[in-house]
Amino acid sequence: MSKRRDLVLGAVARGWCSKKNENKTMDPDLAEAITDEIMKLPLDIETELTALYGECTDKQGRLEVLCELHRIRQELSMAERTTA
Repeated sequence: MSKRRDLVLGAVARGWCSKKNENKTMDPDLAEAITDEIMKLPLDIETELTALYGECTDKQGRLEVLCELHRIRQELSMAERTTA
């Protein structure tokens, strides 16, 4: 299992444990199916952060978005180097 899939599955499970859903019984098969569907979605963080940058009205917010975008680009670059 990939680290990203583990994180998504954990998020799905935490949804069942939220205050609103605490009285519901968790269905592990459904949690796996939801996770599988989420994993099929394209991961385009750069596009989302670029759009967020455009929506920021203050310099501090824009700086934070740029720092996060830079960090993600570095991580992706390092991941590409280790898998190549």
